[in-house]
Amino acid sequence: MYKNNITRKYAFLVFFLPVLGTILSILLLGNNFLTEQIQNVCFTVSVLLWMVRIQQTILERYIRNLLVGQCGFILMWYIVRMSRFTLFYHSELMNSYLWYLYYAPIIFIAVLGFFSAMLVEKNEEQAKHTIKKYSFIFVIAAALLLLVVTNNFHKLVFVFEKNTLYDDYTYNAGYYCVAAFVVLLHFLTFVICTQKSVTYVSKKKVWVVPAIYSVLVLYLILYIKGVLSLRDVLGFEPVKFPEVYIFFTMLIWESYMQTGLIPVNTGYDGFIKNSSLSIKIENDRGEVFLVSKGFRETEDNVSKSNVVEHSIKSTNKIVSWITDISDINALTEKLNEVNAELSEENEMIEQKLLLSQEKIAIEKQNMLYDKMYSATESQMVKINSILQNVDADGTDFKKCLSRVCILASYVKRKSNLILICENAESINIEELAFCFRESVDYLNLYGVVSSFDLKAAGAVNGKAANEMYDCFENILEAGLDNISAVMLTLSKKDGRAVLGVELSTDGQKLPEVIFEGRETSFSYSSEDNVVYASVSEGVT
Repeated sequence: MYKNNITRKYAFLVFFLPVLGTILSILLLGNNFLTEQIQNVCFTVSVLLWMVRIQQTILERYIRNLLVGQCGFILMWYIVRMSRFTLFYHSELMNSYLWYLYYAPIIFIAVLGFFSAMLVEKNEEQAKHTIKKYSFIFVIAAALLLLVVTNNFHKLVFVFEKNTLYDDYTYNAGYYCVAAFVVLLHFLTFVICTQKSVTYVSKKKVWVVPAIYSVLVLYLILYIKGVLSLRDVLGFEPVKFPEVYIFFTMLIWESYMQTGLIPVNTGYDGFIKNSSLSIKIENDRGEVFLVSKGFRETEDNVSKSNVVEHSIKSTNKIVSWITDISDINALTEKLNEVNAELSEENEMIEQKLLLSQEKIAIEKQNMLYDKMYSATESQMVKINSILQNVDADGTDFKKCLSRVCILASYVKRKSNLILICENAESINIEELAFCFRESVDYLNLYGVVSSFDLKAAGAVNGKAANEMYDCFENILEAGLDNISAVMLTLSKKDGRAVLGVELSTDGQKLPEVIFEGRETSFSYSSEDNVVYASVSEGVT
């Protein structure tokens, strides 16, 4: 509360000193150097106190810095005026440029005020993004200031009748552009602050801000028209345009803070009194001097588990408050019940999930078995037929067993290929080579001179590999009794695997084999008891 009282004293002095300086100027007739200096000192001290008040009352760092920047432009205005009337009084050129520089504070005070309104209720990251997004406003402000400062060259802002600064002048289009820009920014500042305000106090007293704006606008209109002049009445001007504009600028932003349109670090006593929280502040002697309307003492019939008492001792004050956690306890109890129910349901869901996973695994395994069986069914039927009819004492026993081995090697290797290709689109070409090598070994055992040559490396499409092996097995089984030699070559051409099959017969013509693959291309021809077949990866 002590800091709050200090800032209130600052606010009183900020607006009392300019009034005091003006009153002294009127009493002393304002026609001597001492009177003017007293007025300058009063306004300067007022601005410095205003800067201190901003530092102590504004919460957001970016808004505080922008308003302090306004104070810097106000002090710049005083420095420029002092230089104009003391250092460069006899230089008409410098005098004119210093007079033009008056518009730097006028323009940039409005710009900084606009950005202060835009940054209300924004964190630092959002504030940086907003300043970057609307940085073009600084460019417009700088361009308008440059237009004013260079008026001697183009006369687009002021037109002097006798081409000197002290003669009568009229306003040109550039002046009205500057005025419109400044008025627009002030209007947008008020609108933005009003829209962002959510406090009851600001809604109730917000009329104060437009009332002050209205007085300022009325003064500016009369000033521009030349109607408002006390020189004709008093013989001098007790207060000039810069002082009026500065005074109203500070008054407007003070109204923003007092009405809550700009968040400030004051007004805690009113906040605590109107709070629905249970808060009490007392001194070390137990004397209560601030109680919230929602405060209540802990009752004996209230369960201690539903109430939490807090207290903080600071210097000679004790702040106490009570937190009713009965609703929290009820919610916690309900939450525990729900958690127990959910835990049971989760266990049931987990069991169902495990059963589903096991079922899926079994179904997948059965699908693989069905796939293997359908792919090798004919070979297994032939194996069963041979074994049932073989004569252990016959002369063809060894040949029958060799034939069974050829068929069994296909069943084994085909099943292995199906398993490998189940979860892989491509396989290593070596896996396909193992299939042909094993078949060639059993062909040699059967009495067929056979060879296999691998001339490729890398990967081959899994479906194409299966079709190559199926095609070879079909050709082999179609004329196994009449084949005398087999030569296999597995190579790659243009990046595609190619299986070359060359069969020699014992003079008998082999049945023609027709093979249609989805992932391979097949060619078949025969000449002089030699059969040529080729299976290549990819459909042509």
